[in-house]
Amino acid sequence: MDSFPRRPNRMPDFDFTAFPASVPPFQRPALIAATDGNLVIARTRTASERVSRYDVIDRRGRLVREITIPPSERIVGFGTGSVYVVSTDADGIQRVRRHPWP
Repeated sequence: MDSFPRRPNRMPDFDFTAFPASVPPFQRPALIAATDGNLVIARTRTASERVSRYDVIDRRGRLVREITIPPSERIVGFGTGSVYVVSTDADGIQRVRRHPWP
């Protein structure tokens, strides 16, 4: 409920009776290949989490690390030594930022 826009005296336009029996562990698209050979997997965010989570898996299938970023951001790709993140502000404007990787 907290993630829906606030509208005075109105409930969000959503059918709360249609929730699935289970939640998939990954979002779509879930897999992003990093330039260092690792795979970054976007996890499904639950209502109790205030961050977005990504698992970083190496070539042997082992969990290398977990990345957490604000829910208004998402990883969109990788370059040489960089990860690209899109952030969306309160007005819906999106900006691409580059961060060092790894």
